Amino acid sequence: MNKKLGTMSIDDIKYFKEQANKTGGTVNEYKGLVIFLDMLGWKGIQAKNPKAIEKLSALTERLELWILDNVLRWTPSLKNAIIKPRIINLSDTIVIFINDEDNYKPLNIFFKISKLITDLLNEDIALRGAISYGQYKAHEVRNIFIGEAIDDAGEYYESTNWAGVILTDKGLDFFKERCSNWEKYIIDLGFVKYDKIPFKKDKKLAISKYVLLPYQGMKVSFIEGKLENEYKVPYVNFERQYNKIMDKEEVKDKLINTLEFLKSKEAQVCWNKIKKENLEEGERLWRESGRMVEALLSHSSKRGCVNMPTFAKGTFVKIKKEDAENKDWYEVSISGYNTFVPSSFIKKGKLIKDYNPTELKVEALEVLNVLETADAWLLVKNAYGRIGWIPERNTVKVL
Repeated sequence: MNKKLGTMSIDDIKYFKEQANKTGGTVNEYKGLVIFLDMLGWKGIQAKNPKAIEKLSALTERLELWILDNVLRWTPSLKNAIIKPRIINLSDTIVIFINDEDNYKPLNIFFKISKLITDLLNEDIALRGAISYGQYKAHEVRNIFIGEAIDDAGEYYESTNWAGVILTDKGLDFFKERCSNWEKYIIDLGFVKYDKIPFKKDKKLAISKYVLLPYQGMKVSFIEGKLENEYKVPYVNFERQYNKIMDKEEVKDKLINTLEFLKSKEAQVCWNKIKKENLEEGERLWRESGRMVEALLSHSSKRGCVNMPTFAKGTFVKIKKEDAENKDWYEVSISGYNTFVPSSFIKKGKLIKDYNPTELKVEALEVLNVLETADAWLLVKNAYGRIGWIPERNTVKVL
């Protein structure tokens, strides 16, 4: 992995996205994942949710940047890299392309798509869809695409009578090509085998019978390494959210079928497995780090502390003045860099330990692993492995 990836910023990711778009303009042939997501209840959404378009745009933009970030992390060299995963919004349909030549971790990709399903449901938009795999051709600039994977995904998602995302037989080939123990692998990725997928009466398709389970994160709390309560409030109450949009006659039957799936033994067993694994991971993190926090507010550096180098213990520090906004911090100059340092890290004009002043960009509700505390700031690591400082006042203790 490229050493610089750990501090890659959103601007860096957007740069690669722009470079990829510049390579468009011609018809290119690819092999990879094709995912169609169709929004149920989109008709009349403007009256019920005036900012629906803005929220949908923000969510899909975030997903695309996150997928790009995931791909860039596993790209051995960024020199002359051409990155091609992309997301297209076609009114009430989202189309996601991820090509075989891109480096990525399937676990991270499918988790984010699962999270998108839940995020949109919280905005009163239900999704149905299909995940296929195979050859296709695309004209990136004109958003024209054809091929077996396109036809397959389109046929499957239009044939179902619910709000679920299914894995087609061609989509199943993606996993069979990569893993001998593929049945266990796809379950670990969040897919559930379900025999009662509701197809429309005129559609009789052979199908793998695997469904992507929507994200149902559970916030848990530990005290001294022990679970404080049973389970905290889930990220989403599916039954309540579906009932909110069930007044639309055109989606009522679809949502009833979806709730039947979510209440099924198959879905519940999978969710309970995920909960158990999350709790075990939480206990492990407690033992390793002793603390985790959740960001209450998004944070990005307003002081220019982005992608800073690490300064070694003993490096000379020139103190300019006290930081007006943060008690016990100094505005300083270190090795030609203007930055900020906690007063507890300086003794006799020198650093008493290795120090990197990079501030971490975080989103609200992001859960972070605390590595160190210093004068009302936290050094944290996010889920992508990036490390940086954030103000403690913008967080709440989770573990």
